[in-house]
Amino acid sequence: MTRHGLLTLILAFLSAALLNAQEVRLFGERDITGTARYSGMAGAMAAVGADPSAVLDNPAGLGLYHRMEVSLTLREVLNYDYQLPSPAFADLTKDGSKKQRQFVSTFQLPQASMVFSLENQGGGAMKYCNFMISYNRLQSFNRSALASGFNQPSISNLMIDQIDRTGLDITEDYLGGSKYQSPQTAWLSEVGYWGYMINPIYEINSNGDTIGFNGWQAAYGIQPETMLNVKESGYVDEFTLNWAGNFFHTLHIGLGLNIRSLSYTKALTYTEWFNSTDNEQEQLYSYLRQTGIGVSGTLGVIYQPTNWLRAGLSVQSPVGINLNTTSYADLTYYDGYGTQKQQDLTDYYRNRQKLSTPLRTTAGLAFIASDKALFSLQYDYRHDKSILDVHTIKAGAEIVALRNLFMNIGYACESEFVPYDKQPIVLLEANDPRTDADYKQHGTAHYATAGIGYRGSHVIAQLAYQCRYSQYMMYPFAISEDFSDWQPDGFKQEAISHRIVLTLAWHTK
Repeated sequence: MTRHGLLTLILAFLSAALLNAQEVRLFGERDITGTARYSGMAGAMAAVGADPSAVLDNPAGLGLYHRMEVSLTLREVLNYDYQLPSPAFADLTKDGSKKQRQFVSTFQLPQASMVFSLENQGGGAMKYCNFMISYNRLQSFNRSALASGFNQPSISNLMIDQIDRTGLDITEDYLGGSKYQSPQTAWLSEVGYWGYMINPIYEINSNGDTIGFNGWQAAYGIQPETMLNVKESGYVDEFTLNWAGNFFHTLHIGLGLNIRSLSYTKALTYTEWFNSTDNEQEQLYSYLRQTGIGVSGTLGVIYQPTNWLRAGLSVQSPVGINLNTTSYADLTYYDGYGTQKQQDLTDYYRNRQKLSTPLRTTAGLAFIASDKALFSLQYDYRHDKSILDVHTIKAGAEIVALRNLFMNIGYACESEFVPYDKQPIVLLEANDPRTDADYKQHGTAHYATAGIGYRGSHVIAQLAYQCRYSQYMMYPFAISEDFSDWQPDGFKQEAISHRIVLTLAWHTK
């Protein structure tokens, strides 16, 4: 193999790894979501236990139940995404109107569970043997983002770059004749060829005759305006079966079996205007649909040496996922009057692959003042060797204001703690059939939470409010793997999510 061929192979492998890493992050994360009590304490309950959502973080918390319980949670979510102004972008759309926040509202059932608690009346080491079955919505992808930039490079440059990276002597006849059939060419380059965004360069003699093919050129260089519109929907659901044992009311050990279900849809529209004075434009529509099933296991321990202190530790194995992908693209050209002049639709691309999400480790401490108050700290660590580790720090407190009335507050911070320009660039492979070239780089996410609840002899009612704020960079595509090269500017986005959570539960005495 030549040096050029080896370099191409290495770059293709790294590009595939980064694309897979995006999907691993998408499906491997767990939002701070669950019961109202869990949400109100920002998820800082790994050492507190006795809550269905806390059991997901640490199954040993199931051992702290001394009764049977059935619970159901409802949630209303309002998601806002907004492009932040910066020197590279104007806070105006093409027609000069003020840009609006992209708003998506969804009503969800994020949690349902049943706990069975069996007391050992024989006086052995195990005081309680408990089981729980539950349904949980770990992630919801119902969101929309819209952003525009000015004087950006054209996506046609990526199409040329993909052809160059194949290392093949691809002629116009070869690319034009394959029509989404060759495993050696990228579908984005092909749809660009059929949509006249990339053009062949011919060698012509003095008589004006064509004597050879001399490569490719992008039809457009710097575009006066570009716009990226991404609409996402779907979820990550998990069904769990947990067991925990309570030993001497001091040591709690738990095991969990988790079955994860994935459903994700992305509809991407990327527009380039060729002339700032009219509506002449090329518009790429890319559709992506992914579904999958995964299985993982969780092991957890809670140790309570005194009545006022608990320490918890748990490890969740990687989730092995069988992922199914379907995608296609549609490239349309409009003249200056907004009239459609040509259109090309790719074939449907279908693929099956196996992914593995990162190992997750959770550690927590809880300080308890009898049945009057508690304060809890938690640290979650997701180790992803293919991209960046994610760290989450949580803190929560609860006070029993009256006999049956309790209030809680919480704060959480989640981040890779790596600046945008130090995070990996995601570049489509040289022969990639997928055409959704966009990617994100994540900043820090902050959660602020508060809740109130009533705990009676048989009924529990809890209400919580949670606000999630984050910023991220949204890129329409990458031309190379290095920020020092000619790259499109990222669109800096602000994401705000307001959540109202209600949990109702019934339990035995």
